[in-house]
Amino acid sequence: MKNIIEKVAARADITKALAKGIMDVVFDEIAISLKEKEDVSIPQFGKFVVVEKPAGKARNPRTGKDVKVAAKTVMKFKASSILKKRINEK
Repeated sequence: MKNIIEKVAARADITKALAKGIMDVVFDEIAISLKEKEDVSIPQFGKFVVVEKPAGKARNPRTGKDVKVAAKTVMKFKASSILKKRINEK
């Protein structure tokens, strides 16, 4: 299968280098926004949502002992209904 950069370049009729540069900027901006705890919406694709997970306890399945789990920030992706529909088309 072709690389996504090659596909974007061909579809937009631009060079691979330009397509890569554009995609790098887009993904960098998404990462920066998420790091700043801002949700990122991409119309007709979906939404990246930042979620704060509190500290808690978990169980080590090997030993059965409780372990402390540090608080952390995670990202979730919610696909748009349009994307879900396109994926399920036959």
